[in-house]
Amino acid sequence: MILNDYELIYLYNEGNENILEIILNKYKPLVYLLIKKMNVPYVDKEDFLQEGLMILYRCVNSYSEDKGLFFNYCNVAIKRRFLTLIYKKRQEIDYLLMPMDNTPILREKTINYEISKTKEFKTLLEIKQTSIKEYAKTHNMNVKKVYNYITKLKNTIKNTNK
Repeated sequence: MILNDYELIYLYNEGNENILEIILNKYKPLVYLLIKKMNVPYVDKEDFLQEGLMILYRCVNSYSEDKGLFFNYCNVAIKRRFLTLIYKKRQEIDYLLMPMDNTPILREKTINYEISKTKEFKTLLEIKQTSIKEYAKTHNMNVKKVYNYITKLKNTIKNTNK
């Protein structure tokens, strides 16, 4: 017996926890499709998949029929979250490549030459080119340590140009 989205959500809201897995599996291809459409870099695909599934879970819990079709509701919510994540990632990259005195200059000349030669800056770029998990694994660190290390590197870079 095939159930539509309304029936699945109704059953889930009535306390049938097994239905959640069915809904997540049904909409996982949508998350993959949006990741592909938004040209998410390969190193970020797993993170975006997890975010997409979390948004899908939130949609299941907050959905009501007055919000339109469940597919459209999820589609918009996941797209918005992905756009926010992409925007944040671009800001991080812009921050890493921004001159320390915040002077506006052309994007091609954004990296301060002295800073770009530092070990800290090269390490930040290395981390950004791989995923946090991969960097942690190759350097025998846990993920939390890598995040702390990134913060330390950024602070060091900021302080070197003062």
